[in-house]
Amino acid sequence: LAFAACGKKDKSEIAVAQVEDTVITLEYFERKMNTIPAEELPADIAVQSGREELLETMIKKEVMVLKAIELGMDEDGQVDQQARRISHLTAVTKMRNDIASVGQTVTEEEVQAYYEMLPRRLMVSYMLFDFEDDARDARALVEGGEDWVDTAKRFNAGAPGRNENFTMPIVYGTVTDEFEREVFALPVGAISQPLESPYGFFVIRIDDITMERVQPLDNIRDKIVASVKQQKESLALTDFVNEVFEEYEFYINDEALQAVYDAIPEDLPLTPPYPTPDELEPLDVDSEWLDTTLMSFAEEVWTVRRYEDFFENSSIFGRPRREAQIGGLRRALKEIAIRELMDQVAIDRGYGEDPDVRDEFR
Repeated sequence: LAFAACGKKDKSEIAVAQVEDTVITLEYFERKMNTIPAEELPADIAVQSGREELLETMIKKEVMVLKAIELGMDEDGQVDQQARRISHLTAVTKMRNDIASVGQTVTEEEVQAYYEMLPRRLMVSYMLFDFEDDARDARALVEGGEDWVDTAKRFNAGAPGRNENFTMPIVYGTVTDEFEREVFALPVGAISQPLESPYGFFVIRIDDITMERVQPLDNIRDKIVASVKQQKESLALTDFVNEVFEEYEFYINDEALQAVYDAIPEDLPLTPPYPTPDELEPLDVDSEWLDTTLMSFAEEVWTVRRYEDFFENSSIFGRPRREAQIGGLRRALKEIAIRELMDQVAIDRGYGEDPDVRDEFR
Protein backbone atom coordinates (compact mmCIF):
# COMPACT_ATOMS: atom_id res chain seq x y z
CA LEU A 1 0.00 0.00 0.00
CA ALA A 2 2.81 2.39 0.82
CA PHE A 3 4.55 2.04 -2.52
CA ALA A 4 1.88 0.64 -4.84
CA ALA A 5 1.10 4.00 -6.41
CA CYS A 6 4.72 4.82 -7.19
CA GLY A 7 4.90 2.86 -10.44
CA LYS A 8 3.53 3.73 -13.85
CA LYS A 9 0.72 1.16 -13.80
CA ASP A 10 -2.90 2.26 -13.73
CA LYS A 11 -4.36 1.89 -10.24
CA SER A 12 -7.04 -0.43 -11.60
CA GLU A 13 -4.24 -2.85 -12.60
CA ILE A 14 -2.48 -2.89 -9.23
CA ALA A 15 -3.63 -5.73 -6.93
CA VAL A 16 -3.27 -5.08 -3.20
CA ALA A 17 -5.10 -8.30 -2.21
CA GLN A 18 -6.78 -11.31 -3.78
CA VAL A 19 -9.47 -13.64 -2.44
CA GLU A 20 -9.76 -16.60 -4.82
CA ASP A 21 -10.70 -14.96 -8.14
CA THR A 22 -11.68 -11.61 -6.62
CA VAL A 23 -8.98 -8.95 -6.84
CA ILE A 24 -8.98 -5.86 -4.62
CA THR A 25 -7.24 -3.27 -6.74
CA LEU A 26 -5.59 -0.10 -5.55
CA GLU A 27 -8.25 1.88 -7.43
CA TYR A 28 -11.04 0.02 -5.57
CA PHE A 29 -9.27 0.34 -2.22
CA GLU A 30 -8.74 4.11 -2.59
CA ARG A 31 -12.30 4.65 -3.81
CA LYS A 32 -13.72 2.88 -0.77
CA MET A 33 -11.30 4.66 1.57
CA ASN A 34 -12.44 8.02 0.19
CA THR A 35 -16.18 7.30 0.22
CA ILE A 36 -16.72 5.41 3.49
CA PRO A 37 -17.98 7.84 6.17
CA ALA A 38 -15.11 9.03 8.37
CA GLU A 39 -16.69 7.62 11.53
CA GLU A 40 -16.63 4.12 10.01
CA LEU A 41 -12.95 4.22 9.06
CA PRO A 42 -10.07 3.17 11.34
CA ALA A 43 -8.99 6.09 13.50
CA ASP A 44 -5.44 5.96 12.11
CA ILE A 45 -6.43 5.70 8.43
CA ALA A 46 -3.82 8.31 7.53
CA VAL A 47 -0.98 5.89 8.32
CA GLN A 48 -0.04 2.45 7.09
CA SER A 49 -1.48 0.53 10.07
CA GLY A 50 -4.92 2.09 9.61
CA ARG A 51 -4.94 1.28 5.92
CA GLU A 52 -3.91 -2.29 6.61
CA GLU A 53 -6.80 -2.55 9.08
CA LEU A 54 -9.22 -1.30 6.43
CA LEU A 55 -7.79 -3.72 3.85
CA GLU A 56 -8.19 -6.61 6.31
CA THR A 57 -11.85 -5.67 6.77
CA MET A 58 -12.36 -5.58 3.01
CA ILE A 59 -10.71 -9.02 2.66
CA LYS A 60 -12.99 -10.44 5.35
CA LYS A 61 -16.02 -9.06 3.51
CA GLU A 62 -14.92 -10.77 0.30
CA VAL A 63 -14.49 -14.04 2.20
CA MET A 64 -18.02 -13.60 3.59
CA VAL A 65 -19.35 -13.03 0.05
CA LEU A 66 -17.76 -16.27 -1.13
CA LYS A 67 -19.18 -18.15 1.85
CA ALA A 68 -22.64 -16.68 1.23
CA ILE A 69 -22.51 -17.79 -2.41
CA GLU A 70 -21.32 -21.24 -1.32
CA LEU A 71 -24.42 -21.47 0.90
CA GLY A 72 -26.66 -20.43 -2.00
CA MET A 73 -27.68 -17.09 -0.50
CA ASP A 74 -27.21 -15.34 -3.85
CA GLU A 75 -30.21 -17.41 -4.98
CA ASP A 76 -32.34 -16.19 -2.08
CA GLY A 77 -34.95 -13.79 -3.45
CA GLN A 78 -35.29 -11.86 -0.20
CA VAL A 79 -31.53 -11.30 0.03
CA ASP A 80 -31.41 -10.16 -3.59
CA GLN A 81 -34.31 -7.77 -2.98
CA GLN A 82 -32.64 -6.26 0.08
CA ALA A 83 -29.34 -5.89 -1.77
CA ARG A 84 -31.07 -4.11 -4.65
CA ARG A 85 -32.86 -1.82 -2.23
CA ILE A 86 -29.54 -0.84 -0.63
CA SER A 87 -27.83 -0.31 -3.99
CA HIS A 88 -30.78 1.77 -5.24
CA LEU A 89 -30.52 3.94 -2.14
CA THR A 90 -26.82 4.43 -2.91
CA ALA A 91 -27.68 5.33 -6.51
CA VAL A 92 -30.29 7.88 -5.43
CA THR A 93 -27.91 9.41 -2.88
CA LYS A 94 -25.15 9.78 -5.47
CA MET A 95 -27.57 11.32 -7.96
CA ARG A 96 -28.84 13.76 -5.34
CA ASN A 97 -25.29 14.70 -4.31
CA ASP A 98 -24.29 15.26 -7.94
CA ILE A 99 -27.25 17.58 -8.49
CA ALA A 100 -26.60 19.48 -5.27
CA SER A 101 -22.85 19.75 -5.91
CA VAL A 102 -23.49 23.01 -7.79
CA GLY A 103 -23.63 24.59 -4.34
CA GLN A 104 -20.09 23.58 -3.43
CA THR A 105 -18.51 26.52 -5.22
CA VAL A 106 -19.46 30.18 -5.01
CA THR A 107 -18.03 32.91 -7.22
CA GLU A 108 -17.44 36.51 -6.23
CA GLU A 109 -20.01 37.55 -8.84
CA GLU A 110 -22.62 35.37 -7.14
CA VAL A 111 -21.77 36.87 -3.73
CA GLN A 112 -22.11 40.38 -5.13
CA ALA A 113 -25.40 39.58 -6.88
CA TYR A 114 -26.90 38.14 -3.68
CA TYR A 115 -25.69 41.09 -1.62
CA GLU A 116 -27.20 43.56 -4.09
CA MET A 117 -30.58 41.81 -3.76
CA LEU A 118 -30.45 41.65 0.05
CA PRO A 119 -31.72 45.21 0.73
CA ARG A 120 -34.81 44.73 -1.46
CA ARG A 121 -38.22 44.85 0.20
CA LEU A 122 -41.29 44.28 -1.93
CA MET A 123 -44.80 45.43 -1.16
CA VAL A 124 -47.11 43.12 -3.08
CA SER A 125 -50.77 42.41 -3.61
CA TYR A 126 -51.53 38.71 -3.44
CA MET A 127 -54.16 36.09 -4.05
CA LEU A 128 -53.89 32.46 -2.92
CA PHE A 129 -55.78 29.61 -4.59
CA ASP A 130 -56.24 25.90 -4.03
CA PHE A 131 -56.12 25.20 -7.77
CA GLU A 132 -53.97 26.53 -10.60
CA ASP A 133 -56.90 27.00 -13.00
CA ASP A 134 -58.57 29.39 -10.54
CA ALA A 135 -55.30 31.29 -10.20
CA ARG A 136 -55.04 31.67 -13.99
CA ASP A 137 -58.65 32.83 -14.31
CA ALA A 138 -58.23 35.45 -11.57
CA ARG A 139 -54.94 36.64 -13.05
CA ALA A 140 -56.60 37.17 -16.43
CA LEU A 141 -59.30 39.28 -14.79
CA VAL A 142 -56.97 41.63 -12.91
CA GLU A 143 -54.67 41.89 -15.92
CA GLY A 144 -57.75 42.96 -17.88
CA GLY A 145 -58.49 45.75 -15.43
CA GLU A 146 -60.67 44.15 -12.74
CA ASP A 147 -60.17 45.41 -9.18
CA TRP A 148 -57.69 43.25 -7.25
CA VAL A 149 -59.61 43.12 -3.96
CA ASP A 150 -62.96 42.46 -5.65
CA THR A 151 -61.42 39.62 -7.66
CA ALA A 152 -59.74 38.13 -4.59
CA LYS A 153 -63.00 38.17 -2.65
CA ARG A 154 -64.94 36.76 -5.60
CA PHE A 155 -62.56 33.79 -5.78
CA ASN A 156 -62.26 33.49 -1.98
CA ALA A 157 -58.54 33.71 -2.65
CA GLY A 158 -56.99 33.32 0.78
CA ALA A 159 -57.36 35.49 3.86
CA PRO A 160 -56.95 39.27 3.42
CA GLY A 161 -54.35 41.26 5.33
CA ARG A 162 -55.01 43.59 8.23
CA ASN A 163 -56.59 46.29 6.09
CA GLU A 164 -58.73 43.89 4.07
CA ASN A 165 -56.60 44.70 1.03
CA PHE A 166 -54.67 41.49 0.29
CA THR A 167 -51.23 43.09 0.59
CA MET A 168 -48.05 41.98 2.34
CA PRO A 169 -44.31 42.79 2.41
CA ILE A 170 -41.71 40.31 1.17
CA VAL A 171 -38.09 40.75 2.26
CA TYR A 172 -35.32 39.08 0.26
CA GLY A 173 -33.98 35.96 1.93
CA THR A 174 -37.14 35.21 3.94
CA VAL A 175 -39.21 33.09 1.52
CA THR A 176 -38.50 29.85 -0.35
CA ASP A 177 -35.77 30.10 -2.97
CA GLU A 178 -38.02 29.09 -5.87
CA PHE A 179 -40.71 31.61 -4.89
CA GLU A 180 -38.07 34.28 -4.32
CA ARG A 181 -36.44 33.67 -7.72
CA GLU A 182 -39.71 34.34 -9.52
CA VAL A 183 -41.07 37.24 -7.46
CA PHE A 184 -37.88 39.31 -7.14
CA ALA A 185 -37.34 39.16 -10.90
CA LEU A 186 -40.56 41.14 -11.50
CA PRO A 187 -40.65 44.95 -11.99
CA VAL A 188 -43.12 47.26 -10.27
CA GLY A 189 -46.62 46.77 -11.68
CA ALA A 190 -45.98 43.27 -13.03
CA ILE A 191 -48.33 40.38 -12.19
CA SER A 192 -46.82 36.95 -11.74
CA GLN A 193 -47.92 33.73 -13.31
CA PRO A 194 -49.40 31.29 -10.75
CA LEU A 195 -46.62 30.35 -8.30
CA GLU A 196 -46.94 27.04 -6.51
CA SER A 197 -46.15 27.09 -2.79
CA PRO A 198 -46.73 24.76 0.18
CA TYR A 199 -49.98 26.70 0.78
CA GLY A 200 -51.41 26.68 -2.74
CA PHE A 201 -50.99 28.80 -5.88
CA PHE A 202 -50.11 32.48 -5.42
CA VAL A 203 -50.68 35.28 -7.89
CA ILE A 204 -48.52 38.29 -6.97
CA ARG A 205 -48.52 41.91 -8.17
CA ILE A 206 -45.48 44.06 -7.37
CA ASP A 207 -46.81 47.34 -5.97
CA ASP A 208 -43.57 48.90 -4.69
CA ILE A 209 -39.87 48.15 -4.18
CA THR A 210 -37.90 49.82 -1.41
CA MET A 211 -34.32 49.36 -0.21
CA GLU A 212 -33.52 48.51 3.41
CA ARG A 213 -30.23 49.22 5.16
CA VAL A 214 -27.90 46.20 5.40
CA GLN A 215 -24.46 45.70 6.92
CA PRO A 216 -21.32 46.15 4.79
CA LEU A 217 -20.52 43.08 2.72
CA ASP A 218 -17.25 42.38 4.51
CA ASN A 219 -19.09 42.12 7.83
CA ILE A 220 -21.47 39.43 6.59
CA ARG A 221 -19.50 37.78 3.79
CA ASP A 222 -19.42 34.33 5.43
CA LYS A 223 -23.17 34.44 5.95
CA ILE A 224 -23.73 35.52 2.33
CA VAL A 225 -21.50 32.73 1.01
CA ALA A 226 -23.42 30.16 3.06
CA SER A 227 -26.73 31.57 1.81
CA VAL A 228 -25.61 31.45 -1.82
CA LYS A 229 -24.48 27.82 -1.43
CA GLN A 230 -27.80 26.86 0.12
CA GLN A 231 -29.74 28.77 -2.53
CA LYS A 232 -27.87 27.16 -5.44
CA GLU A 233 -28.35 23.69 -3.98
CA SER A 234 -32.03 24.27 -3.24
CA LEU A 235 -32.81 25.63 -6.71
CA ALA A 236 -30.88 22.85 -8.43
CA LEU A 237 -32.86 20.20 -6.54
CA THR A 238 -36.17 22.01 -7.11
CA ASP A 239 -35.50 22.32 -10.84
CA PHE A 240 -34.52 18.65 -10.96
CA VAL A 241 -37.77 17.55 -9.29
CA ASN A 242 -39.81 19.72 -11.67
CA GLU A 243 -37.93 18.24 -14.62
CA VAL A 244 -38.60 14.70 -13.34
CA PHE A 245 -42.31 15.42 -12.89
CA GLU A 246 -42.51 16.66 -16.47
CA GLU A 247 -40.45 13.80 -17.88
CA TYR A 248 -42.44 11.11 -16.05
CA GLU A 249 -45.80 12.86 -16.66
CA PHE A 250 -46.80 13.50 -13.06
CA TYR A 251 -50.53 14.28 -12.83
CA ILE A 252 -52.99 15.13 -10.06
CA ASN A 253 -56.76 15.03 -10.60
CA ASP A 254 -58.02 18.24 -8.96
CA GLU A 255 -61.58 16.99 -8.52
CA ALA A 256 -60.40 13.81 -6.79
CA LEU A 257 -57.98 15.91 -4.74
CA GLN A 258 -60.88 18.01 -3.45
CA ALA A 259 -62.91 14.88 -2.65
CA VAL A 260 -60.01 13.40 -0.66
CA TYR A 261 -59.39 16.65 1.20
CA ASP A 262 -63.08 16.92 2.12
CA ALA A 263 -62.85 13.41 3.60
CA ILE A 264 -59.85 14.09 5.87
CA PRO A 265 -61.02 13.80 9.50
CA GLU A 266 -60.69 16.68 11.93
CA ASP A 267 -57.13 17.37 13.07
CA LEU A 268 -56.05 15.90 16.40
CA PRO A 269 -53.50 17.70 18.61
CA LEU A 270 -49.89 16.66 17.97
CA THR A 271 -49.22 16.03 21.64
CA PRO A 272 -48.64 12.78 23.53
CA PRO A 273 -50.02 10.25 24.07
CA TYR A 274 -50.12 9.73 20.31
CA PRO A 275 -52.83 7.44 18.88
CA THR A 276 -51.84 4.41 16.82
CA PRO A 277 -53.03 4.21 13.18
CA ASP A 278 -55.79 1.82 14.31
CA GLU A 279 -57.10 4.46 16.71
CA LEU A 280 -57.24 7.24 14.12
CA GLU A 281 -60.36 8.15 12.16
CA PRO A 282 -60.43 6.73 8.61
CA LEU A 283 -60.52 8.71 5.39
CA ASP A 284 -64.25 8.73 4.73
CA VAL A 285 -64.34 9.22 0.94
CA ASP A 286 -67.62 8.75 -0.91
CA SER A 287 -67.53 5.33 -2.62
CA GLU A 288 -68.15 6.88 -6.06
CA TRP A 289 -64.59 8.27 -5.97
CA LEU A 290 -62.72 5.13 -4.89
CA ASP A 291 -61.76 3.90 -8.37
CA THR A 292 -60.99 7.39 -9.69
CA THR A 293 -57.36 8.28 -10.46
CA LEU A 294 -56.02 10.64 -7.83
CA MET A 295 -52.49 10.90 -9.24
CA SER A 296 -50.28 9.13 -11.76
CA PHE A 297 -46.64 9.17 -12.84
CA ALA A 298 -44.59 6.92 -15.12
CA GLU A 299 -46.50 3.61 -15.08
CA GLU A 300 -47.90 4.12 -11.59
CA VAL A 301 -51.55 4.97 -10.94
CA TRP A 302 -52.79 5.94 -7.50
CA THR A 303 -56.55 5.65 -7.26
CA VAL A 304 -58.45 7.25 -4.40
CA ARG A 305 -58.87 3.73 -2.97
CA ARG A 306 -55.10 3.16 -2.97
CA TYR A 307 -54.50 6.47 -1.26
CA GLU A 308 -57.25 5.69 1.27
CA ASP A 309 -55.37 2.51 2.23
CA PHE A 310 -52.11 4.44 2.48
CA PHE A 311 -53.73 7.15 4.63
CA GLU A 312 -55.28 4.67 7.05
CA ASN A 313 -51.93 2.93 7.60
CA SER A 314 -50.10 6.20 8.28
CA SER A 315 -49.31 7.62 11.71
CA ILE A 316 -50.74 10.89 12.94
CA PHE A 317 -47.52 12.54 11.70
CA GLY A 318 -47.69 10.94 8.26
CA ARG A 319 -51.22 12.10 7.50
CA PRO A 320 -51.99 15.44 5.80
CA ARG A 321 -53.84 17.76 8.15
CA ARG A 322 -56.92 19.83 7.34
CA GLU A 323 -55.19 22.95 8.64
CA ALA A 324 -52.60 22.61 5.85
CA GLN A 325 -55.39 23.06 3.29
CA ILE A 326 -55.42 21.44 -0.14
CA GLY A 327 -51.90 22.73 -0.76
CA GLY A 328 -50.66 20.50 2.06
CA LEU A 329 -52.40 17.44 0.61
CA ARG A 330 -50.95 18.20 -2.83
CA ARG A 331 -47.49 18.48 -1.30
CA ALA A 332 -47.95 15.13 0.48
CA LEU A 333 -48.87 13.44 -2.82
CA LYS A 334 -45.80 14.91 -4.50
CA GLU A 335 -43.60 13.55 -1.73
CA ILE A 336 -45.02 10.06 -2.34
CA ALA A 337 -44.34 10.39 -6.07
CA ILE A 338 -40.77 11.55 -5.54
CA ARG A 339 -40.02 8.67 -3.15
CA GLU A 340 -41.40 6.15 -5.64
CA LEU A 341 -39.80 7.72 -8.71
CA MET A 342 -36.25 8.30 -7.50
CA ASP A 343 -35.07 4.68 -7.84
CA GLN A 344 -36.29 4.57 -11.43
CA VAL A 345 -34.85 8.00 -12.25
CA ALA A 346 -31.44 7.05 -10.82
CA ILE A 347 -31.34 3.83 -12.83
CA ASP A 348 -32.59 5.55 -16.00
CA ARG A 349 -29.78 8.09 -15.63
CA GLY A 350 -27.10 5.43 -15.37
CA TYR A 351 -26.37 5.53 -11.66
CA GLY A 352 -27.01 1.79 -11.41
CA GLU A 353 -23.73 1.27 -13.29
CA ASP A 354 -21.78 3.55 -10.96
CA PRO A 355 -18.87 1.57 -9.39
CA ASP A 356 -19.89 2.50 -5.84
CA VAL A 357 -23.46 1.37 -6.47
CA ARG A 358 -22.31 -1.96 -7.91
CA ASP A 359 -19.94 -2.41 -4.97
CA GLU A 360 -22.80 -1.76 -2.56
CA PHE A 361 -24.97 -4.39 -4.26
CA ARG A 362 -22.16 -6.95 -4.03
